Amino acid sequence: MPLTLADLPLEELLPSLADRVATGTLSVTTPRYRKKLYLVDGRLAGIRTSGHLVPRLSRTGLDTALVLRPGEAFVLSRVNDRWSLDEIARITPVSNLEFGVIVDTLQRSGLVELRAPTSGPTGR
Repeated sequence: MPLTLADLPLEELLPSLADRVATGTLSVTTPRYRKKLYLVDGRLAGIRTSGHLVPRLSRTGLDTALVLRPGEAFVLSRVNDRWSLDEIARITPVSNLEFGVIVDTLQRSGLVELRAPTSGPTGR
C-alpha cells in the first residue's frame, strides 16, 4: 500500500512548508499544502492538549539504534518520569511547534510513551 501524507513523520512534512513560508510562496489555497498544514495541526493538537502527561522512556525504542537530532536529544535527556511535557517545553529552547514535532518524532520512533502523571511533586 502506498504511503500517504498522513503516514509521513512531521519532520518530513514541515521542511517543505518551512521552505514555502521562507520564500513567501506558501498558499493555503493550494490543496497539497492545505492538506499538509491540516495534518500537522491535527497531529500536534493531541500533543498540545497532552501537556500534563509525563513522558517515559520506552524499552522498545531503546533497543533501536537511532540517530537523534540535537533538539530530539535535548528533549529525550529531560525525560525523567516526573516532568510533564509542559515542564519540559518550558526549558527547551525551541518553538512550541518544533517541540510538538520533537515529541511526535520521539513517540513515533518508540523512544517515548506518554502516561498520566502520578500524584506528588513534579520535580519543579
